[in-house]
Amino acid sequence: MSCEVGYTGVGTPTAVCSASAEFTATYDCEPNACEITTLPLGVTTDACQGATTGMECTGACRAGYAEDSASFSCSSSGSFEGDLACSLVQLDLEYDDQGDASATRELSMSVSQNAEQLVSELGDPSSAASQAVATSFMGAMGLPDTAQVVVGGATLQRRLTHQRRLQQSLSANIEISGVSAGDIESLDSTMESEDATNAMGAHLEQNLAQVEGIDVGSVQFLSMQSLPEVVPDAGAGAGAGAGAGTGGGAGGGTGGGAGFDADEEPEDNGCAHWDHFLATALAFWIFL
Repeated sequence: MSCEVGYTGVGTPTAVCSASAEFTATYDCEPNACEITTLPLGVTTDACQGATTGMECTGACRAGYAEDSASFSCSSSGSFEGDLACSLVQLDLEYDDQGDASATRELSMSVSQNAEQLVSELGDPSSAASQAVATSFMGAMGLPDTAQVVVGGATLQRRLTHQRRLQQSLSANIEISGVSAGDIESLDSTMESEDATNAMGAHLEQNLAQVEGIDVGSVQFLSMQSLPEVVPDAGAGAGAGAGAGTGGGAGGGTGGGAGFDADEEPEDNGCAHWDHFLATALAFWIFL
């Protein structure tokens, strides 16, 4: 005995013809489960989870895509069949006609697989993966054609979720130019919204899926934040200030001589200054 395509046999595949002219067997054909990854990108998987051969389920587009839904059937090939293509959406933001401001922001996202390979690809601004991330930001935020977005590298982070699953997240630096300072402020405030997070996740998922040679699986956008500013070395500023103020030369101090660095060791452990003072005092006493 054997099962039809889409079913798996359980038990002994033989039957016995009894004296009553009836077959007896301990063999069943159980329907196979369809692979959830065969659903189109952007379709929620909850309703179709665990569906087996012959079952139907309703798939809907996730947040970040245009609202739509359709019925899917689990075929004997192990794939879902249905007609639903989730459409990307972009935020409706108003931008200035022109601008010469620029900014660097850090985009954080998580992928289900091949995160290390993606980080390596994002190290090259001209790679297909970098172009996909830049295109995703441009499209989701609805930036004008005059704007420019370039990916300037990425770093990998790993952490355990509450379900004890390893989550691979990465942070990519993007350089935004060709916009106004007001546009930058608008982007910063908008990226904190749920709509922006969902739209970015959807665009990243669709565009990265088209990059050949790398399969990152599902993509979830996490956040966008400003990079910390580089603070100048305080010691350098203090040294320069002390030299100008104490020495007096060009800085206008009281000594009238050349300035010196406050951190620099004085010659003769400072005795040279006392010798000058004593000589002046002696000359003044002789004059009297």
